Amino acid sequence: MSMVLTLPYDAASPLLARRFVEQYAAERSLDGATPVLAMIASELVTNAIVHGAAPVELSLRYEDGAVTIEVSDGDSRTDAVQPREPDRAGPGGRGLGIVAFLADRWGTRSLPSGKAVWVTVRHDAPIAGLSR
Repeated sequence: MSMVLTLPYDAASPLLARRFVEQYAAERSLDGATPVLAMIASELVTNAIVHGAAPVELSLRYEDGAVTIEVSDGDSRTDAVQPREPDRAGPGGRGLGIVAFLADRWGTRSLPSGKAVWVTVRHDAPIAGLSR
């Protein structure tokens, strides 16, 4: 079963996404995975706000020992979603690289009203992922 949260197209959305993920993880006893899942969701939502377009939606699904996080937005450009070299002079450019490092799998898909970026993390993988 999936849970979906429609987010405002503003700077408060990453915090709302983290809280939503924390609640979702607590309800499913995924406590050890919570920090990694919250970080991934926050980064994907930040990217949707900074580089995408409204509307923004966060979807979470847990099945077969894996959590799938999906963030959709109204911008259809899936080719622009890729890790890049960090901007050494500024704070940007690291988010998707961090997401790709922590995820077991990730990708994009086109939607009729934009695109979605999805990430799958095995329930037992996030702790191991931090020591890679």
